[in-house]
Amino acid sequence: MPSELRDGISELRHVAEDGIASVVECEDWQTTHTRCCDAQAQLVTSTLRVLLQFGQNLLAAGAQASHHPVSAADSVKACVDEAGALLMDLYDAVEFCGTEEENMRHGNVLLGDHSHALTALDEGARCVYAVADAVRQQIFASSEGG
Repeated sequence: MPSELRDGISELRHVAEDGIASVVECEDWQTTHTRCCDAQAQLVTSTLRVLLQFGQNLLAAGAQASHHPVSAADSVKACVDEAGALLMDLYDAVEFCGTEEENMRHGNVLLGDHSHALTALDEGARCVYAVADAVRQQIFASSEGG
């Protein structure tokens, strides 16, 4: 995995740890949900920033890329998988203290939040996959002599 993605994943872990620490100290649902959403937004934003930087580096390197576009796609997948796991860690840190009905409703809200976050990560990853594919085509064309 390229160093910029390794460093980016390390940054994502710190963002998630800070978010979890923030959520754990809450005592009511409103504050918990607000802090959880803030942490989720920071994690998604940080992940998209890492993916953007990686895509820009990949595109700038073009046919001289130090890593093959297939391994680049694997690296992007690993980054998105890690971000998804960190989101789950964040949601797992939420403690439900209400009635069964309230807990069910709050759990459904978090499930919706999780779905939106994963969709954003997926869209970012698809853009980088497109860049990796363009670089792969550029490498193929240059190896064909055209």
